Formats: sequence, C-alpha cells, structure tokens
Amino acid sequence: WLLVGVLALVLGLVWLLAETYTITGPMVCALIVSVVAMPLVRMLDRHMPRALAAALVLLAIAAVSVLIAVIVVAGITGQNAELSAQAAAGVDRLQSRLQSAGVDSSSASGAASTVKSAAPQIISTLTHGIVHGITGLASILFGMSLAALGTFFLLKDGPGMRDWVDGH
Repeated sequence: WLLVGVLALVLGLVWLLAETYTITGPMVCALIVSVVAMPLVRMLDRHMPRALAAALVLLAIAAVSVLIAVIVVAGITGQNAELSAQAAAGVDRLQSRLQSAGVDSSSASGAASTVKSAAPQIISTLTHGIVHGITGLASILFGMSLAALGTFFLLKDGPGMRDWVDGH
C-alpha cells in the first residue's frame, strides 16, 4: 500500500504542476537564473543596496538574452542562401539514391525539382515564422515578465527567504 500511496502522490503532484504550469514554469526558470546569478548580486551588494544590485544583474541578464536572440536570428537569416544551397545538394543526393533504389528517373527528377523549388520558400517561411511567431505570443511575454519579476525578488530577498525557511 505504501507504493500505491507514493504513486498516487506523484501522480497528484504531476497533475498539479501540469495545471499550474503557467505560473510554475516561469518561477522554476526564475529560481534557476537566481541561483546562478546570486554570487554576482552578493558581490555587488557590498557596494550598493541589494535591490539596486538585483536590478542591475536582472538588466544585464535581459541584455545578454536579447543579444543572444538577435545573434541567433541574424545568423539564421544571414545564411538563407547557404541553407538553400545545402538543401539543393541534399535533394540531388536523395534523387541519386532514389534512382539507385529502382525509382524511374522521371519520378525522381520530378520529386527533386519540386523539393528544390520549395526549399527556399520553406526556409524563408521558417525564418519569418520564427521571428513573427515569437513577437506575437502573449503567453511567452507573460511568462517572461513573471520570470523576471520572480528573479528580481529571489535575487533581492533570497537570503531572507532562506533564513525564514531554515528557521521553520
């Protein structure tokens, strides 16, 4: 019966976390970022108020995150032609393998020409879809703002929270 009870408890916790993921996901992210950034806040805390140190570290984390996102998107959009060329080379290899497997050459070349003509459009659609999809999702912005708020308060009040938990 102990095993059944433990299994029921685990299933209940999984269900609860799934139902509250909108809040628990960003807060877990905030907790991880706060644990990693706490030494920097502790170092800055010697020279300025803790709230200011937490705000500066949070702004630095946000700036680095935006910089990484810009670099990734620029890298994808900047290599659009190279990705198309590699896709075309892959289609040529696929066509030769289809022909060696016994598919007639007209069917294989028709499939290859269809894929070659669609590959640049697919890559362009993927790139624009990623860029416009990220900017259009309100739930991601909500989660990021909740994670930022949680990170700030965990960085600012983390030692006090730990003392309170240790005391109880």
